[in-house]
Amino acid sequence: MPIQSSEAQFLDDSLNIIGEAEKSGLTIRIIGALCGYIKNKECDPNVDAVYKSLGRLDGTNTLFTDLDLMTYGSQRGKIMDLFEKKLKLVPNRYFNFAHSHNRLIYEKPKSFQIDLFFDRLAYSHTIEFGSKPENGRLQLEYPTISLADFVLEKLQIHQITRKDMVDIIILLKNHEVIDRFEKGKIDGTYIAKTLADDWGFWYDAVQNIQKIRNELGSLSPGKIANPETVELRLDQLSAMIESSPKTSKWNSRAKVGTSKPWYTEVSDA
Repeated sequence: MPIQSSEAQFLDDSLNIIGEAEKSGLTIRIIGALCGYIKNKECDPNVDAVYKSLGRLDGTNTLFTDLDLMTYGSQRGKIMDLFEKKLKLVPNRYFNFAHSHNRLIYEKPKSFQIDLFFDRLAYSHTIEFGSKPENGRLQLEYPTISLADFVLEKLQIHQITRKDMVDIIILLKNHEVIDRFEKGKIDGTYIAKTLADDWGFWYDAVQNIQKIRNELGSLSPGKIANPETVELRLDQLSAMIESSPKTSKWNSRAKVGTSKPWYTEVSDA
């Protein structure tokens, strides 16, 4: 089933922004729900039916709202020129003045908002992407971040929502978990090593994986084909996280546990 025309336009507009950046020698990658959708669509041209069956794509629940992008802070000035002078995107000048060190907001007139993040995604927990093209993670895939980084993006959410859990379920339905980086597959080793250095992130990720299991088990028969494949891949990821050697930083924080806050409160800004 084809996606709605408004969402098709959203996808086209988003890919155009990434493409124009690439032509200008700038690295920008898609994060968020659109990242997962693009990756799943590459594997399954009919994945829209899965999104619809799980309530993530229909006439009332829109899959895409804002466009979330990740780039490098070292490219900040050139990207601002591209967005404002060539692409004619409208900056949120008040927000950008206050937050330009880590994030900018733009608007595609009469269409959608664009959130552009630099170097890292910092919400409940922090995911690092590097600061320069020559040593960053954004070079791994195009036009989105890597699958492992997308999984981390979802698992870092302290109060994970059903839509985030569904996004992971669909992703695991379509992508293998392996022990290294390979395009189109989930690098479980990178996920495990990232969590092995941050107890708070590890704790929320492990809790979220269990919530995803529960959500998967609650789905009506036929809602998603081969749910046992998703279950197997959750098992694989959990085993890799469990067996990954923990750092001294992780062990030190583990002794404190949940007696002190282990995540960052997220504002609506």
